[in-house]
Amino acid sequence: MFVMLAALVVGGLGGWAAGGSLAHLASFRVRAWPLLVVAVVLEGSLGLAHGPVRTVLAVAACLVVVAWCALNGSRTGRFPYGQALISLGVVLNATVMALNSGMPVSSWALAAAGLRRTMDVARGHLYKHTAMTVHTRLRLLGDIVPFHLMRTVLSPGDLLMLVGIAAITWAATQPSRARSVRLANLASRTPG
Repeated sequence: MFVMLAALVVGGLGGWAAGGSLAHLASFRVRAWPLLVVAVVLEGSLGLAHGPVRTVLAVAACLVVVAWCALNGSRTGRFPYGQALISLGVVLNATVMALNSGMPVSSWALAAAGLRRTMDVARGHLYKHTAMTVHTRLRLLGDIVPFHLMRTVLSPGDLLMLVGIAAITWAATQPSRARSVRLANLASRTPG
């Protein structure tokens, strides 16, 4: 969760540094925001579910996020691919989770991130994680990327989602194309 907030902050500050405005970010409107609430509720309910039900809930949460991305695909102004990156990341995560009944986590990556290598990954992380073993399918899509700064481990899908979140936030700080065109038209009509 903190990593996603960090992506929002990086995107907003990066957009501001590139000449955007935090006021544009504040006025950015998101379509179908209740879908995000549904995704959070589904993700939060993972701790109450067991076995295949947990996997179904995790995949359902991912599909809801993909639906939200599809509904908001044209809203990102100068970087329309943010939702595509988020959707691809979600699909990669859902695939590896469905094949392994949870997100496999590398013990090596845990140690490299400054966490206990023997940490029980199924506890405390919304119960969607599982230890990576030699029997894990598509291990390269699991949580294998240590992020020591935030003491967490990420998957390639998570990385795509973070880039997508930062890109959307950056784009939201920029003036919309329609507004830029209107301002350019007004400037060209003003006598010099």
